[in-house]
Amino acid sequence: MTTHRDYGLWAGAFAALACLWHAQATAQDGEWRYIGGNAAHTRYTPLDQINAENFEDLELAWLWRGDNFGPRVDYVFRSTPLYVDGLLYTVAGYRRTVAAIDPATGETIWTYREPHTTRWERGMRNNYGKGV
Repeated sequence: MTTHRDYGLWAGAFAALACLWHAQATAQDGEWRYIGGNAAHTRYTPLDQINAENFEDLELAWLWRGDNFGPRVDYVFRSTPLYVDGLLYTVAGYRRTVAAIDPATGETIWTYREPHTTRWERGMRNNYGKGV
């Protein structure tokens, strides 16, 4: 005879397996669409282009400067860049200017700075950058 407890155990096991499967799911083509890489925030990617054998051979390809997005130089970046549809997205400066960057060249493609409004004044703290 099946009890409500049995149904609860099966439902719990199914939910746990679904969460594990979802945590392992990654975006197509190595995209980093979430702050933590995926919806489960695992910060994991199955990409293997960079590994322990070739890590020491890496060289700097380009440097993106984010120190000219405000009235003063701000060297503090608290955002994790996102990689979506072939572009990197990040924020810079105390006004949290959003920037789209070409990952091959480091060229800034476009920027957007929210207008100085009441919404901006009451918004999240400076340099936060979460949810680019």
